[in-house]
Amino acid sequence: MIDHHVLFRLRRPADAAARERFLTALDGFAADPPHAAGPGTVAADLGLLGDHPRAGDATVTIPFADEAALAAYMADPRHRSFVDTTVAPVCEGWWAVQSRRNQE
Repeated sequence: MIDHHVLFRLRRPADAAARERFLTALDGFAADPPHAAGPGTVAADLGLLGDHPRAGDATVTIPFADEAALAAYMADPRHRSFVDTTVAPVCEGWWAVQSRRNQE
């Protein structure tokens, strides 16, 4: 199992309404991501660091069965459209990390 983690940072100054719209859209996308092994998990930052320049606003973690499923997701038109129409317009940056789950 491979987890695809993405950290998002909204453009500054970030306004509460734009943040909520983004989180709602991210939750909707993560509920049924293409080629995933299940729904993704969204976490919103608590804001405990204030407007620290290295703080993110949200993360999503999406599980994939294997590298081929992740590659299919990255090329999928629904994923590309979400990035182009929802992420890029409001985020100043986003960073991805892939990790392998320990299988017991």
